[in-house]
Amino acid sequence: MRRASSTWWRPKAGHNGPDLRHLLAAIAALLFIGTSQAMAQEEDLPEQVRFLVLYSSSSTLYANIAIQEGISSALTQADARSRFEVYGEHRDLQRFPGAEEDRHFIHKVTRKYSDDTLDAVLTVGPKALSLAITHQDRFAPGLPIVFGGVDSEDLRGFDLPPNAYGVFGSFDLVGTLELARALQPDATRVAIFTGSAAFDQSWKASAEQQLAGLAELDVTHLSDLTLEEFRDAAAALDRDTIAIVLTIFRDAAGRLFTPVEAAVTLAEVSGTPVYGVYDTYVGCGLVGGHFSTFQSLGTALTETALQLVDDPTNVSQTIEVPASSVLD
Repeated sequence: MRRASSTWWRPKAGHNGPDLRHLLAAIAALLFIGTSQAMAQEEDLPEQVRFLVLYSSSSTLYANIAIQEGISSALTQADARSRFEVYGEHRDLQRFPGAEEDRHFIHKVTRKYSDDTLDAVLTVGPKALSLAITHQDRFAPGLPIVFGGVDSEDLRGFDLPPNAYGVFGSFDLVGTLELARALQPDATRVAIFTGSAAFDQSWKASAEQQLAGLAELDVTHLSDLTLEEFRDAAAALDRDTIAIVLTIFRDAAGRLFTPVEAAVTLAEVSGTPVYGVYDTYVGCGLVGGHFSTFQSLGTALTETALQLVDDPTNVSQTIEVPASSVLD
């Protein structure tokens, strides 16, 4: 048998096919074209910007859902949804209170984001702001913090860094009471409902302070009751009374609720119209109130963060979200 030639791959004399040098040159040219096209495509892509949103409460809270809708709306209006990644972490303070849970939360956030490239941290509620200020160096050193869901009373205990920007909504008890009085001009009493959670009690303290000088109405604060006792109290009210529900995250029996759930339960049995200070209550049996919407708060938070990315020298430290009277 004839042995195959070791030069079988070489073209025969007079053969017009490409030699190895030409083949390698063609491959190199194709690779260069492909790489150049990929680089051009990358250059055409908008810059990727990443925001981390820290929420004080749970992901199922109606307020947080509305804020997320506001964030999405702001990115859509900017026509830049594909440019942005928004991460959300929920502290879930009402169900898991305590310093140990704070440590677990910050450990998780640090583990997930310390090696990531973020552009701003957004916070919703006092607890999220507190954790961001205290532990920012662990997961987002030097980045701007845009906070919302915090009022001036909450801020008294904070030492805000210079890179903190506040977006302030209005959840207006006095404005809600004025709206109710316009609808119930013959009312002589007002009943204020608050639960037993720390946030509920902070609302109660604020309400007591805001209504302390009110001489025209007899003010009753209904707090630290079980849900059944709240229902009985609401059912016993008559049209001579204005009923306003602030928040009931926890009742005296230790049971947890979303504020909307508790407010709806009271409105179902109340002998008088029930008002609230949050837009999430409207459409659920409550008459209305005077407030900023949570969606508008989420939009303002995001718009502020976008401005900080584009031009940090031209952003106000304080942004006010307008409030209005809303009726169902």
